[in-house]
Amino acid sequence: MSPRPVAAFVLGLIGGIFLIIGGGLGALTGWWWWWGGLLFLVFLILTLVCGILVIVGSSMMLARPAHHTAWGIVVLVFSLVSIVGVILFSFFSLVGVVLGTIGGALGIAWRPYPWYGSPYGMQPMGYPMWASTFPGPTASGGCPRCGAGLVPGAPFCAQCGSRL
Repeated sequence: MSPRPVAAFVLGLIGGIFLIIGGGLGALTGWWWWWGGLLFLVFLILTLVCGILVIVGSSMMLARPAHHTAWGIVVLVFSLVSIVGVILFSFFSLVGVVLGTIGGALGIAWRPYPWYGSPYGMQPMGYPMWASTFPGPTASGGCPRCGAGLVPGAPFCAQCGSRL
């Protein structure tokens, strides 16, 4: 596993780009006027806004891996909201919805690799610093923060990331 949700970021980023292309091409070509007028223009603008929010959410997943679940939900929700662009028969919007949905789901499901096996025994960048402010293991041998069992010789708790 990677110390950051890179696959979720890449799929969400590409999905957001496809959503912007699909909404932008639909709005610029003017065919929306013949299909339904202003309502379809609103759908195209909604697709553009959702594409931008999918890109922002994907970028934040990469920048703040400790909050991957929240940003994965943002990417997933706005990818699914942008399905209105698919109603307009835009191939780009369909690809964007699929890739953004997969990227959001991967962002939600992503888990950081175990820190005890990390290079140099260091925490990954972007993880909250409060995880390293707790004292050593308790008398019961569990993590002082979450109580999870510990791997012998591990510098960090595999469950919550606290320094041991």
